[in-house]
Amino acid sequence: MAWDKVTKTVDRIELNNGKRTAHREYVAVWHKADGPIPASAGLTASANGVTVDPYYSSYAAFPGCLATRITVDHLSPFDLKIVVDFSDPDVIPFDTNDNMLALPATIVEQNSSVNEEYTYDTVQRPVMNTAFEPFERGPFRRKSQTTFQIQKYITAGGRSSIRNAVNTINRIARVIDGSSFDKETLLLTEPTFAKVSGQTIYQANFLVIWNRDGWDDVALNVGWQQLTTDGTNREDILDAKGKPIAKPWPLGGTGRAKKGAALQPTDFETIPFHPYEKSDWVGVPLI
Repeated sequence: MAWDKVTKTVDRIELNNGKRTAHREYVAVWHKADGPIPASAGLTASANGVTVDPYYSSYAAFPGCLATRITVDHLSPFDLKIVVDFSDPDVIPFDTNDNMLALPATIVEQNSSVNEEYTYDTVQRPVMNTAFEPFERGPFRRKSQTTFQIQKYITAGGRSSIRNAVNTINRIARVIDGSSFDKETLLLTEPTFAKVSGQTIYQANFLVIWNRDGWDDVALNVGWQQLTTDGTNREDILDAKGKPIAKPWPLGGTGRAKKGAALQPTDFETIPFHPYEKSDWVGVPLI
């Protein structure tokens, strides 16, 4: 089974907006004694020193411009017209670790609103009723929250760095997408890692949440009991009549009830809590 003759009839190249394309046409004549032309035989037609370009081959004058479309039409039972179209790929493949690791991080910034419970208002007034009693819950306010969804190709070492930083806040100021953020205002969470097929690298995705006020929680320092004078136990706080108080009373830093019959907003102190560990985020890709 063979071809009698293969002729290249058209060979054209174009450059349009920086994208290279090429177009070739062939006419292939089948040896009649071999019977009907087999299905898809035109894709590999070759005779008299001329061979149809195979699928995904590169155009000689434009290295990297690939044969991405081949069509075969019958001109007669034994003659075929074969058209090969070449073009630059829309995305140049990165087929090595170094190339993929060199790609910058993809960063998507989003803003959303969340409910936040608060204990002091904007003028630093403690949240309580007119009898100076703190509420059991709330109130809540709406707060805008900025998040950064970050995607980056990383090594196994980079994966370990991100794992070590999960659910921690930044110990030092960090830069994301050209913007600087103060220390202890960023929280890293929700990482995923997908191993790139045939490579020794991973595609990492993780979320960074920015809280301009930091991540410490604050509670009013009030209670129905106080520490004993020696600090070894607790005892009820008593009113002027020697009876247990009927509402929470402000405590001082030593755990003892503050003195005074008439409470004022300035009598109330807050206790900061630190729900997240701090980390330097060494090796975490943010650019």
